[in-house]
Amino acid sequence: MTSEFIPRASLDSFHPGLVDAELKSLKLLSRRLQSSLTILGAELQLLRRLYYKNKNQHRGALFWRNVSELQRYLHKLEDLNLQDSIITLRNAFYGTTAASSSSMKGTWTHCPGRRYLSKIAAQYHVATQLLNKVDNIQNAFLAMVLTSVSIHSYPKSV
Repeated sequence: MTSEFIPRASLDSFHPGLVDAELKSLKLLSRRLQSSLTILGAELQLLRRLYYKNKNQHRGALFWRNVSELQRYLHKLEDLNLQDSIITLRNAFYGTTAASSSSMKGTWTHCPGRRYLSKIAAQYHVATQLLNKVDNIQNAFLAMVLTSVSIHSYPKSV
């Protein structure tokens, strides 16, 4: 992978300010993603425990299919290891594979190759698709719960 790094000096007509701005936003994204993934990890742990405790009892229920599908998608999302991927991408602009913050200070010295960037873009595309599926399941589950609550909340006639 290090052979895919293109030194900054060998790049001809480009605007280094654009790359600087994108690296800055990538750093901010990395911090936000880290906190979100920490929360997601705790919730996924809870979901796994609930799934383990209730899978035999509820496996035939309609809502359990959504829970099962949600767990599957979140597990796939966790397997993508997005935080390490972003750190590796940031490191690629500094020509290093070490995740030290001191090596990522100052100006960037390399640009990753197209093949590497395409691979990273494909990985983020898969993550986006998984998150869209999770959002759809969450919305369907919420609609089901709200419908159930509204049906059961009407006063019964005497």
